Amino acid sequence: MDAQLGSLLRGGKPACGALRAEEFGYLFPGARGAGSAAIAPLNFAGDRGLVAVGSDDAKRYHSRMGTLFLEHLAAVIGRVLVRLDREGAPAAAS
Repeated sequence: MDAQLGSLLRGGKPACGALRAEEFGYLFPGARGAGSAAIAPLNFAGDRGLVAVGSDDAKRYHSRMGTLFLEHLAAVIGRVLVRLDREGAPAAAS
């Protein structure tokens, strides 16, 4: 993940910006071409992941956008994942 998105994830903070086609394709498999995204790192139980929201409009998400809500969302998801890992995921409903 760092090799593909290292510049956006520098410092472990949420970021918004335009992505090259290979970065956009890494985050959103099946996407064609470049775009933009808002991403936030997830840290839970020693594992790492991302929350990513993207657009094929390269100008939709930009570096001047606020990331407070995205940061909060990533923190909540991280806590839920830790809880699910500790308690075990609920059985799927049939």
